[in-house]
Amino acid sequence: MKREVSAAEDRIIVGQLKIDLLLCFVFGVIFVSVMLYFATSIPNPSPFSFTVFIVVLALAAAGVGAMLPGTFELRYKKTLRAAGGFAMFCIVLAFSAKIQQTVVHYEEPKEAPEPVALNYLNEVDSENLKGSWDMLDPVARATIARSFDDYKTVYKYRTELGTAESRKFTGTSVAESPSGQPLGLYRNMVFVTKFSKANGCRVEVVVLRATESLKWKPFSHQISPSNVPCAPGEAGTTQ
Repeated sequence: MKREVSAAEDRIIVGQLKIDLLLCFVFGVIFVSVMLYFATSIPNPSPFSFTVFIVVLALAAAGVGAMLPGTFELRYKKTLRAAGGFAMFCIVLAFSAKIQQTVVHYEEPKEAPEPVALNYLNEVDSENLKGSWDMLDPVARATIARSFDDYKTVYKYRTELGTAESRKFTGTSVAESPSGQPLGLYRNMVFVTKFSKANGCRVEVVVLRATESLKWKPFSHQISPSNVPCAPGEAGTTQ
């Protein structure tokens, strides 16, 4: 006598899919996908981009933590206690600096940095501070020089030095997100400049910063307060 085969027995895979395991899998996929996308597709992220990434990553981790069986509890000293999804959320936020070192990658812009620095200095030399202000990195305009009036006040010191008679590029260095600075790839451009009202020469450092736009933008400009010996030929050629 032939036994009838039920629809359940006729399937290759038999079982029930629990909604909590499904959600855990979905959140896990989101977690990994966000990590991979950010690590491979967004070079030189801005602070805002990285903050959005961390929040999305923390929410995905919280989803995984909420669906995991059992109780996951996080304790810090005697004042902070978190469990489940909230604990996973806190862990991602707490380790955001380590995550930054792991997933953020930096890419050098194709444009040469020296002309960008010299164009900025040319605007300053010609006392076109509105032009040099517009060239500044947007983050620099919000943090270092919070307003155009403050920016003009700082550059009164530069005016007292007189005109730039000559300027020589002497070196450069690169840094990835220096401590205490916004995310980004930084390049220090060092010049030795002869000013008309200063004895000897001064060292000028123009710091350029590149984010996801992959373009160098002036971030800061410093002039040494004391004189340094000029290079042979009165510090070289002008810009």
